[in-house]
Parts: sequence; structure tokens; C-alpha cells
Amino acid sequence: MLANSKAFSGFSVNHVSEARKFYETTLGLPVSEDNGMLTLHIAGGRDILVYPKDDHTPASFTILNFPVDNVESAVDELTRRGVRFERYPGMDTDMDEKGIFRRGGPLIAWFTDPAGNVLSVIEDSSSVWDDHQLDRAWPVLRVEAWVAPSGEGGAGVECGSSLGLP
Repeated sequence: MLANSKAFSGFSVNHVSEARKFYETTLGLPVSEDNGMLTLHIAGGRDILVYPKDDHTPASFTILNFPVDNVESAVDELTRRGVRFERYPGMDTDMDEKGIFRRGGPLIAWFTDPAGNVLSVIEDSSSVWDDHQLDRAWPVLRVEAWVAPSGEGGAGVECGSSLGLP
């Protein structure tokens, strides 16, 4: 039903004017404004809607990833433009002094917009990432569960689960 729909993404901010300055001036994206909302014109032809929300709460996950040829160069340039890169508890040993995550997979560095939404620059080697590479690039909480026969002859069932970061 929606296979041919030209879907787009959107997210909220608390101040459209601050968001416009950040996305247009700091990040260098083409931006337009209409009816009090912003449109980010990103490469690939899929615009992103940025809308005001009085009770905005930043997402607790990355809302927008920017593939770049060289993460180190992108981090250096964004730092010169005033961007501060995030450091997350428990990941300090996997990040260098610039805030680049180096545990495996593509290099990635996270930062926030003025509304607190999490963005990233991620190194794009121009290859197609398989699931294993994506698992290593974005650490997420993994939940595993299993059911197995227990005891001699499988008379019962043993269940278990585990939580953890990959």
C-alpha cells in the first residue's frame, strides 16, 4: 500500500530559530522554513521535517546519522565550529580523546543539536554494511531468551534470558 510513498522523517525541537542556526550555519545544511517549521534538505533527496514542540523532550537515541568519508576530519571541523562530542558512561575506554568510538565497525562520533537531539557522523567506507558491522557500530541493549529441554529425557523445560551490551 505504501511502497511508492515518498516517506520522510521528522523530529521536534524546542526553538526553531536555534535549530535553524545550528543546522544551517554550524552543520552547513540547506534549510528552508515554512509555517514555523524547518525542512532540512539532505543529500539523497529525502527532506527531514523539524517542528516546534513546547514540551519537547530530546530522543534518547540517535535521530540522524551523517555518513562522511573521514570521521576524524569531520569531528575536527565540527569541533572548530563549536560542536561538542558526547561521551557515554561505560564507553570511555572505546572512545578516543576527540570522542570517536573505536570499538569496531565504522568509526562514529555522537553530538547533540541545541534541543538535545542526538546526531552522529559515521565513517562511510562506501561499502554495504552487513548486520555484524551494524551491530558493532551502534551499541544497543541486547535481549536474548531461550527455551530448552531440561533434565533427563526432556521431562521439563528450562527457560532463561540475558541482557547486555554487545
